[in-house]
Amino acid sequence: MQFADVSAALDAIESITSVDDAAQLQALEASLAVILPLSDLSPALPALFGLLERFPDNDAYGIFWTVLHRIEAHPGYEPALIASLQRAPSTFVIRMAAAVVAGGGSVVPRTDLLQLLQTIADDSRTSPAVQSLARSLLQ
Repeated sequence: MQFADVSAALDAIESITSVDDAAQLQALEASLAVILPLSDLSPALPALFGLLERFPDNDAYGIFWTVLHRIEAHPGYEPALIASLQRAPSTFVIRMAAAVVAGGGSVVPRTDLLQLLQTIADDSRTSPAVQSLARSLLQ
């Protein structure tokens, strides 16, 4: 599967509803092959964070690790990270927040990441795995 342009690849990412379906995993990999090499990932951040949010406790057979590392390599991704944490925290987004905190950046402009992680850990609407990960980072 190939995509004619970035917009089509982003649409495909946004349409993924299962990371256990082989055809959707192939579409995801083909989409990411177009998106991840972009020098400016900014237009793709909403779709990438949305993907991680839709599957909060899944790693898509390791694919999400590639997404995480590429997002972290993009300068200025932190506001999108905060927005994702506030919208629908997921395991991989929590891991990105942990990396920011470990790097000494516990405060992203106008947001205290540690306080946000505490809120996530206490939120009963958050998946138990994500809550547990958030709690472990606060210890």
